[in-house]
Parts: sequence; structure tokens; C-alpha cells
Amino acid sequence: MSSNNFFLKLGVDNRCMSSTRRALLATSGLIATAGCVRPIFGPAHDKIGSLSLRAQTPSTVAERTTTPVTVRALGPYGHTLVRRVLDDGSASYTAADTLVAEGEIVQQDGAFYELTHETTGHTPAMAYPIEFEATVPATTSVDDDETVSFDALPAVDRSALRTGLINELWRRLSRTEGRVSGDGELVYPATPSGPTESLVVPTPEYDTVRYGDGQVRLSVTGEATETRLHSYRLEGSTVATSEEAYVSDVLTRSRTDAVKLEASTLTDRQHDILQAAIDQEYGHDQPIDDASSAYRTLVVRLFASDSDPESVDLVDLSGSEAMVVYDGTLYRASYTVSTP
Repeated sequence: MSSNNFFLKLGVDNRCMSSTRRALLATSGLIATAGCVRPIFGPAHDKIGSLSLRAQTPSTVAERTTTPVTVRALGPYGHTLVRRVLDDGSASYTAADTLVAEGEIVQQDGAFYELTHETTGHTPAMAYPIEFEATVPATTSVDDDETVSFDALPAVDRSALRTGLINELWRRLSRTEGRVSGDGELVYPATPSGPTESLVVPTPEYDTVRYGDGQVRLSVTGEATETRLHSYRLEGSTVATSEEAYVSDVLTRSRTDAVKLEASTLTDRQHDILQAAIDQEYGHDQPIDDASSAYRTLVVRLFASDSDPESVDLVDLSGSEAMVVYDGTLYRASYTVSTP
């Protein structure tokens, strides 16, 4: 998923977007560990490697590879746009960047839809650098002379905030009460005299905007720079009309970053190891430093596929997890190293 600027370029961690291709690993809490360094447990002598594979049910696959149609997942305006797509087939909006990840999968009433964008135009714009601090719940009142309600702002301010700062921050803050601060940009259409109706830029008349049950303090920190706003049409196409059909689509169209284990690429010994690992713990019967070539190659392929099997210390892969497609089924694979 691309970085979500949405009239805003955040100076704090951006959405990971979550895209469907990474959702099985990221959304479910699993971490792709290929190429990562794990804690060293000391000499590999007498350490035993255990590989397990757990089959993923259709409901689990659907849950972990789709984006919920909620404010928490999409932000308030992103949620509005996706609801409009599901109800009407498409939605148009203007922003500095897309509000929904390209290829995002959502579901409604048992059907699954893929969201895609078409860029329909561009307009000159000005980006104003800002610092912000968003808080939920709010600590100020709209009766405060320095505070203004979002609904009381001019349309130009509501548009810039709704598709940028507020959509991204409220997506984060909807997950828990708290505070998010950082720096970024608010983007306004370019006009000869600037956004003269704005109460936010270039010189804010209020330092705090109340939105919903929260607030955001902001200040302009420098001169505006030239940029562009983009017009998008967001559409949804049907992927599947049942969980079973969707899982089949996930596997056949490679909608995940799962490791694909084709039967023709595995040795008989590797097939035996995988069969033993399915739905039970499988401990290799020799110290890691004496692991067979079949075992070592398989483990590295699952958890460090870009590495040379002979150069990887299997102990370093302890704690690794990955999604695996084997014999037409999706599994969650895990690998641990222990001392017998």
C-alpha cells in the first residue's frame, strides 16, 4: 500500500497499508522473517529445530486478508468512500494521495470486492508545512477562544483536513484513546491569492480544531511549496461470493506473500518433513549443526528464502513464522529451536 498522504505527508509512521498481499503476515500479528536476524542462543550444538504447520480455515483466511469496513481500519472519510463504493459502485474524491490502498479487499454480505483507483485529473496545489498534536478525548471546549469546531470551518479547510490529517489520525486514534503528534503538510488548491477563506493557513486563527470526541492542535511552520492534487475514482469489483471461493482466489491469484511449495520442487525427504509438521510439532532428530541438507534447505526456503542455505545459522531463525501454500492448502508455519 502506498504512503497515505491524503492532503498530508505525515512526519510520523505512515499506514503500513496493509495490503492484502501482506495481510496474512501483518494483520494477524505474524511477522515475515526472511532475511531478519533472530537472537543467538549460543552454539548450535545439541539444539533441536521444530517445524510446525497449521492449516488456516476459510474464515481465518478471509479475516486476515481483508480490510474491515470500519473507521478504525479506513479512517472516517476513507470509510465513507468505501461505503459509497459498496452501495453505488464507485466514489470520486480529490486528495494529495489515495485514501485506500490499491487492491484492498473488503467484504460485505458474504461477497468480496477488490478496490482499485483510476486517476481522472490533476490540479495545481500548495502544501503548507505544519506541526500537529491530536488527542482523544478532547481536552478543550469549543467555547474556548482558541478552539473551533470542525463543522464551523470553511469548506476549503474541511476538505484539506478531512482527506488528510483527520482521516489518518482518527484512523489511528480510533484504536485507542491517546495522543499522536508529529509534522506534515496540509494541501490546498492553488489560487492567485492563496486560500483566503481559510482559518487554518497560512496564519491560523485558531490553534485547535475539535473533531468528534477529539481535537487536533496545529501550527504552520514555514512557507508553502508547490505540489498537485489528484482526482480519483474509486471502484470495487467482485472477487468472490463466498469464503470458499475467496480462499481459492487467494491461492490461485497469489494474493498473499505466502511461500509456494510446489511438489516438483521438493525431495521425498522434504515431503516427509512437511507431512510430519502438519498439525503437530516436528522435532528434527539431530543437532542443528548436523541438520540434513533436505531439512536445512526446507527451513531456509520457508523463513529466509533469499539466503544461501549453507550460510544461514538455523538457530538464528528461531521464532520465525510464515504463511505457506502446500498441496493446495494454506498453512501458518512456525519454527523454534530448543535444547532437549
